[in-house]
Amino acid sequence: QAKLEEAKAEKERIKAEKEEALRLAKEEKERAKEEAKEQARLALELKKMEAEEKAMALAEEKERKETEKQAKIEEAKAEKERIKAEKEEQLRLAREEKERRLAEMKARLEEAKAEKEEELRLAKEEKEKAKQESADQARLALELKKMEAEEKARVLAEEKEKKEAENQAKIEEAKAEKERIAAEKQAKLEEAKAEKEEQLRLAKEEKERLKSEKEEQKRLAKEIEKEKEDRIEEAKALLMKQNKKKGKFFIQGRILKSKYGLKGVQVRLLLENEEKIYLTDKNGYYKISDLEEGGNYLVTVLSGKEVYNLSPKSRTYKNLSKNMTDQNFYAIEKIIVTKRKDTK
Repeated sequence: QAKLEEAKAEKERIKAEKEEALRLAKEEKERAKEEAKEQARLALELKKMEAEEKAMALAEEKERKETEKQAKIEEAKAEKERIKAEKEEQLRLAREEKERRLAEMKARLEEAKAEKEEELRLAKEEKEKAKQESADQARLALELKKMEAEEKARVLAEEKEKKEAENQAKIEEAKAEKERIAAEKQAKLEEAKAEKEEQLRLAKEEKERLKSEKEEQKRLAKEIEKEKEDRIEEAKALLMKQNKKKGKFFIQGRILKSKYGLKGVQVRLLLENEEKIYLTDKNGYYKISDLEEGGNYLVTVLSGKEVYNLSPKSRTYKNLSKNMTDQNFYAIEKIIVTKRKDTK
């Protein structure tokens, strides 16, 4: 009985151990399953993190490229603004030069208009003076005639008893005097008429001269504008090649008549107590080099065999601080000196 109990107990123990082993195996299986799920979850999260890191790297790369692109755009925009500013500055300088030319031309036209008005005023005064003199002469002739008539009546009253021959002689003498006065009056009227005609002729010639001068100035203004545009480009190229010395500058330009340069014209430079002469080349160009920075200079054009009205008359430079180009002088017209004939 003891052995049966012992066997039964052993059987119960083996059964319990088997159940324990099954429980442990089941727990181990559950644990392995949980570990597999955890590993799968971790692998998914790792893959997700790698994808996120890759996306972040791509986003950072894209942002870096966008930043570089924006920087390049900003740089291109700044360069464009700089070029635009330079172009606007060049246009401003060209516009200022054009306005200065127009102002000079307007001043010359105003001066010519004032001279014309003064000449017309003088002609009008001369005409009024001649008219007044003519009226005075007519009045004097009338008064003289009246006086002669009164004198004649008095003489006839006083000399009524005198001989007819004496009366006739006096009448003839009075008639001769009257004819002499009339002849003098006629001569003065003819002289006044000739002087008036001469004044009208001179006024007409002056009007024609001013008209042709105005047309010539308009034509010259157009040619100057075109010449200026051409010379701006040439000056830019020349300035790029010029090796400027430190503290040394130059003044250059042309002497022009219409659109052609004048050869061999003397250009005078005045600086303090010194004077220098330069000659234009075959195309009318002159250049004054090695000028000290900060100096004051005056440039004029000397008259040659042919004398011209020049615009401007001279150019002044105070505290020179840069190279001066397109410093042109324009010959407006040749001056012709004439002598007026005496009409007397």
